[in-house]
Amino acid sequence: MFCIEAVALCREYNFMLRKLQYFPCSLLHRRNISAGWSG
Repeated sequence: MFCIEAVALCREYNFMLRKLQYFPCSLLHRRNISAGWSG
């Protein structure tokens, strides 16, 4: 039981980490688009 819970927790942690990495990138991207920057 513990192993299954650990795997689920690890997956959730990885998912949250990916979200945290993606969130600032998308924010910067939107800001760049609204500012009219290229690249």
